[in-house]
Amino acid sequence: MSSKKFILLTLLISFCGGSAESLPAPVVEVTIVTTPTSSTTTTVLEIIEWEKSKVEIKTCPTAEEIQIDFNHLGKISLNFEATLGDNVSRITYQLTVNEALADEYTLDNTNPTFKKDKGEVVKGAEQSFLLTRDLSYLKYEVTVYESAGSFTTICETINDIDFNNLPPFVYTTSCPTSIKQGELLVWGKEIIGRSYDVSYIEYELVADTYTAENAVSDKSLLPEKDYKIKGLNNKWQVAVLDYEYNIMWKATVVDVTGLSRSVVCGTRATK
Repeated sequence: MSSKKFILLTLLISFCGGSAESLPAPVVEVTIVTTPTSSTTTTVLEIIEWEKSKVEIKTCPTAEEIQIDFNHLGKISLNFEATLGDNVSRITYQLTVNEALADEYTLDNTNPTFKKDKGEVVKGAEQSFLLTRDLSYLKYEVTVYESAGSFTTICETINDIDFNNLPPFVYTTSCPTSIKQGELLVWGKEIIGRSYDVSYIEYELVADTYTAENAVSDKSLLPEKDYKIKGLNNKWQVAVLDYEYNIMWKATVVDVTGLSRSVVCGTRATK
C-alpha cells in the first residue's frame, strides 16, 4: 500500500513539475492545477496600464504677490491646463483664501463643452481677484478623476509676515503729472488701517519756495484697524509765478502705536 502511494506521488510530481515559460510585461501567466490527474490549465491575464492625465497650473502667486505692500490692487489670476489620460470622468478645481473656500468648480458630463477624449487639452476657467488686503494663505488645487484613480495638483502660497504688527497703508487715487498755474490741484488718496487704528495724518506741501505743514486727527476721517478704508482729498490753489515750478505733496499716516507709511504726489505747475 505504501509502495503504491509512493509511485502515485512520483507520477504526480513528474506530471506537474517544471516551470512555465514567463511572458514579458505587461502580461502575467497564472497556472492553475485543477485535479491531480487532469492536465494543466493556463490562464493569461493582461495588465492594463492606464495613462494618467497631466495637469499644469499656469500661474501660482509668490508670497510677495499676496501682500498689498508689493501688489496692492494687483490681479491674482489662477488657471490650469490638463492633457487628459484614460477615461476621465470629471475635473474639480477650487480656490481657498485665508483658510476659507472662496470658489469651487466642476467639469463633468453636465457641462456640454467638456471633452473627455484621451489626449484632449482642457483649460480651466480663470479664477481671479484684485488684491485689496494682505493674505495669509492661498491654495489652488485641481483634481482629475479617471481610470487610474484621482490625482491632485496644488499651488500653495503661505505669507509669513507678522499680521499683528503691520503699519497703515496709503495710496494715491489721483495726482496729475502737471497742472496750469492758477488752477485747483486735487490730490486724492485712500488710507487703510491694518493692525491698528490710524491716529493722525501729517501733510507737507512744497511748491517752489512755498512750504506748508498741517495734520488731520479727526477720528471720523481716519480708518480703523482690520482693513477699514477712508478716502481723503487735499486741495490747493496753484500759485501763479513767472516761471514753471514743481509741487511736492507728502502725506504720512501714523497709527496708534506709531507705525507709519508715507506717500507723495508730485506735480509740475506749468504756464
